[in-house]
Amino acid sequence: MEIRESGMVFGPFEEETVFHIEKSRLYSHVNRGEGNVPTAEFLLMRGLGASSTASSLWIVEAKSSAPRPGNEEDFKKFIQEINAKLAGSLNLAMAALLGRHPSHNDLPRSFLKQAYASISIQLILVLREHKKEWLEPVSDALQKTFKSTARIWDFLPGDVVVLNDEMARKHRLIRGS
Repeated sequence: MEIRESGMVFGPFEEETVFHIEKSRLYSHVNRGEGNVPTAEFLLMRGLGASSTASSLWIVEAKSSAPRPGNEEDFKKFIQEINAKLAGSLNLAMAALLGRHPSHNDLPRSFLKQAYASISIQLILVLREHKKEWLEPVSDALQKTFKSTARIWDFLPGDVVVLNDEMARKHRLIRGS
């Protein structure tokens, strides 16, 4: 399975390891009417081995551009948008895993079999063609906005990750632009 987003091609991934949120029945159900829930592009189970147990769940958001930190108003708005998408995705995934939307729950079966207490959850933002030196301010700002969420879910500082497309390629997250 491949996902095309923000000028990048994510994957290929095995179907059972990916939940393309924006294409799901669950997303359509939750976002009917007013008050849409912002979400990231997809969820990805990493390290799914022969035991069918994953080592981590990645929540992935992609953007083709990001404002520079010098433009404080636009930068703050961007960080709030990304925060809302990543947090909305985490909340939606956990609601689905808890069976809150049983008739619309189209999570892959492999997602339902995980022992979530023992896997890490990574919040990943991929910025296309973003220079490495521009990543740190974005990462710092995102980590600050996720402090309370990090406390609740026992995240480590490295669990909120900002990558450019070059770095995403090294993590086998994207195959090309």
